[in-house]
Amino acid sequence: MKKFVYGSVVVAGMLFAAAAASPAAASAAGAIPKGFLLYEQKAVTQGKKDPEHQWSISNKLTARFGVNPCSKSGLAIADRQVARTINYAGVPDFKRVEQVIVYADSDAAASAVNEVRAALRKCRSIAGGSYRYSQAPVKVGDEAVRVIGHSYQKGKAQLLGERAVVARRGNAVFVYSEAGEWGKPALSHFKSVLADAKKMSAKVCGTVAVCD
Repeated sequence: MKKFVYGSVVVAGMLFAAAAASPAAASAAGAIPKGFLLYEQKAVTQGKKDPEHQWSISNKLTARFGVNPCSKSGLAIADRQVARTINYAGVPDFKRVEQVIVYADSDAAASAVNEVRAALRKCRSIAGGSYRYSQAPVKVGDEAVRVIGHSYQKGKAQLLGERAVVARRGNAVFVYSEAGEWGKPALSHFKSVLADAKKMSAKVCGTVAVCD
């Protein structure tokens, strides 16, 4: 690395210092900006006006991962730096999750996604087989998985289920999930969560995530 001397001041590694002070690096080590998540403004305004729409916003680092088939509090929790989770519950029986988690680096974020994939395999059939999970890759960010959770009775699809996308871009992982009354699982059910995941993938780099 070159050193530049000006008078008695030695300036070393100027380019490195500038990179370390970049917004992405600063945010990854600090906090997610207020209002950054897609649902955040609606959560604040609608939650105050309408009791039938219940929103919560949390910056808790240990928040339960948004897709959690084995219901484990420690899923994908290692090496988290900052996180924000928005939960919504509406009438009748509709729930929504938006979650952005920034990890120490891209390897840690990739490990988190792998943990989620492993959990979906391990707990793909729960409640005596009456609720089942399936997963498939989808093109969002650096990697992503499309998740179906659905209830069954005697092999027939019932009305309750979950549709979600878990995606990674750089050292950030984000989750979009909708749970409620669904018909038989279909790709068309993913229109909303997939669109939101793509929006966040385009938004996250340089603000909260360090992307290659």
